Amino acid sequence: MEINTKKLLGREEIIIDTENIREEIYNKRILVTGAAGSIGRELVRQILLYKPLKLILVDASEIGIVNLQAAYGKFENAEFVLGNITDKKRMKAIFRQAKPQIVFHTAAYKHVSLLEHHPYEALRVNFFGTIFLADLSALNQVEKFIFVSTDKAVNPTSAMGFTKRLAEIYLQSCNSNNTSNTQFIITRFGNVLGSSGSVYPIFNQLIENRQPLTVTHREVSRYFMTVSEASQLVLEAAAIGKGGEILIFKMGEPVVISALANRMIKLAGFVPGKDIEIEYTGLRSGEKLHEDLLHDDETFVVTNHQHINIVNFSIIHTTDIHAIISQLRDAMKTANSEQLLSILKNSLRETSHSEFIRLPVQPQNYVRRM
Repeated sequence: MEINTKKLLGREEIIIDTENIREEIYNKRILVTGAAGSIGRELVRQILLYKPLKLILVDASEIGIVNLQAAYGKFENAEFVLGNITDKKRMKAIFRQAKPQIVFHTAAYKHVSLLEHHPYEALRVNFFGTIFLADLSALNQVEKFIFVSTDKAVNPTSAMGFTKRLAEIYLQSCNSNNTSNTQFIITRFGNVLGSSGSVYPIFNQLIENRQPLTVTHREVSRYFMTVSEASQLVLEAAAIGKGGEILIFKMGEPVVISALANRMIKLAGFVPGKDIEIEYTGLRSGEKLHEDLLHDDETFVVTNHQHINIVNFSIIHTTDIHAIISQLRDAMKTANSEQLLSILKNSLRETSHSEFIRLPVQPQNYVRRM
């Protein structure tokens, strides 16, 4: 079933002016991590439209790289790299050879309930992988490092959310103490409709098989974007970001998942509750009933960009973050899941050494270049 944004999400699809992006991407050396993932792959497709000098596509999935080569092998400026972002020796060699000017970091583990049982992997990839790439980017004088975060990093309740939130904090602290001129930009948005493992393809498959659709709670809601929308806005964030910002994408109102399930059943020509049932299974470990886009201590500035707001200030644990990193590194040595979860879920409670970093975020600073 093809995604109809208006029918499924109750809003028009986001389409943005591409000239701003073209100016940022054209003739640049671009590196994308997680390039074979849902957002990474769409980023690749869109970036190639703007004629980068070189596009380095990194992914740990063998079949993912094979599929990328099949799709984009005809582009001489595309380079396909099988590699894991946590392999320091490998990534150092890639950066040394490719000399990227812009890095889009999309590689991550994202499934909340699974990562609750595997916090070691969540930390290894989502947090330590990110801070290593950030440090490597600064060392190699990368111009811009764009990090794809999630609304689950806001007031987090899960291992996945905490690893993403800690990564946000680290990147902002890098920017405030930056001696390399690398601009660290954070993008934050909700669920990506149509991404692998997301609710849309799962519901779609169940509908095709005439099986019941499973929803965790009658009232559970989520923010949604399509893969195309998310990728467009990540590219736009790269174009307008000046470093240190968290850019929040406007996704309309949250969608109640049970309502989405009903719409999909009806769009497929069936009657909910008669032809196909909806079953409620209960919230899983780490899951919230509703998601937020702003942390309790954050506010945002409305900009001239129709689909983007920018966080005006955020708590940066300038002292605590390094203490937390040290504590987590020690805990990683034993790979004790209970200990790791405990440290993660207590990591942001102590704010005695925290300070507010106020960014010079004013709407006039984000007028499109014409």
